Order: sequence, then C-alpha cells, then structure tokens
Amino acid sequence: MLKPIQPSIDFKLWLPLLLVAPASSLGMLAIKLLPGMIGSSIFVACSLWMHSLPLIWTLLVDRQPLHFTPPKKRDWLVGICLGMLLAGTILGLYGVASHWIDLTDVRDRVVSKVGELSLPTFLAGAMFIVLINTLLEEYVWRWFVFRKCAAWQPGILAIALSALFFTSHHVIELATYFNDGRVVLLGSLAVFAAGMIWSRCYQVYRSIWIGYISHALASAAIVTVAWHLLFSNRVL
Repeated sequence: MLKPIQPSIDFKLWLPLLLVAPASSLGMLAIKLLPGMIGSSIFVACSLWMHSLPLIWTLLVDRQPLHFTPPKKRDWLVGICLGMLLAGTILGLYGVASHWIDLTDVRDRVVSKVGELSLPTFLAGAMFIVLINTLLEEYVWRWFVFRKCAAWQPGILAIALSALFFTSHHVIELATYFNDGRVVLLGSLAVFAAGMIWSRCYQVYRSIWIGYISHALASAAIVTVAWHLLFSNRVL
C-alpha cells in the first residue's frame, strides 16, 4: 500500500517547481520573440536545463536512488486503451475544427520557423515526437513536476497544477502556428485535460509507462493531423 503524500512547504518541493516548470515556456517565447540564433540558443539552453535538473535534483538534493521498472502487462493494456481513446478524441476535434484553420497560413508559419519540410524530414521528426519527446515529457511533467506538486498540494490540486504547468508552453506553441483563437483555446483545453488524465494515472499507478504509452498514441494522432495540414489537401 502506497503511503499518502503529506503537504509541505519545504523549499525542496516548491523551489524545483519554480526552476523547472517555466523553462519550456521561456524557451518557446524565445523562439517566438527572438527568431534566429539568439532565440534558438535560449530554447536549447532552456530545454537542457528542464531535462537535466529533475535528475540532478533527485540525486543530489533529494538524495533518492533511481529505479528502472519495465512496463507491466497492466501498463500496456491501460496505456493502449487510454491512448486510443485520446487519439480518437484528437482526430474528432480536428474534424470539427478543421474549417477554422487557414492551411496556407499554417504552412507559411511552419516554413518561416523550421524551413521547407520534405516528407522524410517530417517523418523523422514525427518519430522523435512520438517515441522520444513523449517519454521526456512524462519524465519531466509527471515523474518530477507532478510528484513535487503532490507533495506540496495533494489531491486534485496537484493534478490541476501540474496540468497547468504542462499546458503553458503548449499554449505558446499553438499560438505560434495558428492564428485563430478558437483553435488555440480548443487545443489548450485538450492539452490541459490530457495533462490531468496523465497526472491522475501517475497518482494511481506510480508509473510513467501508462502515461508514456497513451501519450505516444495521442502524439501519433497529432502528427497525423500535422501531416494532413502540411502535405495533403484532402479532408479526413
């Protein structure tokens, strides 16, 4: 039986939240407001900081050992079922909101940010997003940020707070590529809901694997939408 986490005002709980949670948003803002080498350098520095600090803090400040537990059959079952539900929801929302999106504007914004995309380059990026980036996000936002939130403010407040942190940089990212506020709002609400679901999964199962598996399937749906926006004129 897992012991309930008790609230605390210990700096070891709230200070890492202040150090980690804003990093991704700052990196996104740098890319948006400072295009070119300066913005890219700040983005890379923020990304390295965000992904390295949880590990360093856990080992050197919390002095907790690291354990690797492979996914269990339960993790695969729950993760796949949840991921399929989330992926279907994402594709359904896109079907409802696709007429709000100006394809030419989106493609121009992507080209201005990352350059002209070929299909092989897009597929390589999609594989990274689905397999690697989702794992990094679960490691940062659920394994580290949610645990700190849960130790500071247990229960639903921890779930909502960690989901809010998780959503913040996605809002900036959505606003970078879409000019319609309805798309940004709908996407942000969807990200917030997903963040709450994955935090709840971690709260119940104390494993990132369910979140990772379902997150990967949800990301696969997102890159499918991105492919349709960038490379196809057909309607799903």
